[in-house]
Amino acid sequence: MRILTQRLRKAMSERGIERSELANGTGFSLTAVNSWYSGDRTPNAESIREICKVVGVSADYLLGLKETMI
Repeated sequence: MRILTQRLRKAMSERGIERSELANGTGFSLTAVNSWYSGDRTPNAESIREICKVVGVSADYLLGLKETMI
């Protein structure tokens, strides 16, 4: 599983964010969110930016460049 997928799942779980909430908060479809969550697709840079805002983590964390979420 991709590191982005692992970290997205972990951050969402720790913060109690459902996939539907991420979709609503980012403006992306639930289908897109589900594909990121399952690792079938990788979000582009703009999508990562929006995910980080909603989930409350840094892009460096999601991309595996940093160990801490903030």
